[in-house]
Amino acid sequence: MSFLVSTLYVVQALPEIDSCPDLDPDFAGLLLTDPRTYRVPEQYNRGPFVSGDQYVLAIKLLFLCDMRQEYGDNFFAGDAPIDAAFFDRWWTLTKTDAAENIGNVVSRIASADLGVVRSLLSDDVVSRIEDSR
Repeated sequence: MSFLVSTLYVVQALPEIDSCPDLDPDFAGLLLTDPRTYRVPEQYNRGPFVSGDQYVLAIKLLFLCDMRQEYGDNFFAGDAPIDAAFFDRWWTLTKTDAAENIGNVVSRIASADLGVVRSLLSDDVVSRIEDSR
C-alpha cells in the first residue's frame, strides 16, 4: 500500500544579502523577509524518484530560475548564475515533512495560555483560530 506525502523545502535568504552590492537595498530587504516554500509530493512506500540530494539540488536550481523569471533585472541584474554555489552564498534551504496543523496546536494548548493568546489578538483572528480546531 502506498500513500502520498509531501516534503516541504523552505528557502530563506541569509542576512548577508542585505548588504549585497548587486541588489537594490529595498529588494534585498524583501528577499530577506519573504521566504519561499516549495512542496514536493512523493509516494511514501516507493521512496523519492530521485535521491534526496538530487531533490535539494533541484529545489536550489529551480528557486534561482523562478527568481530570475519573476524579478528579471532586479534579481542580481538579471545575471544570477543557476548553480548551487551561488544559491549557498545567499540562501539556506530547510527540509521538513511535518507541517503542523494549527487546529492541532490549538487543541493541545492549555486554556490559560490560550486565554493569553486570545487577549492579544483581534476577535476575527481568535474566531478563525478557534474554528480550526
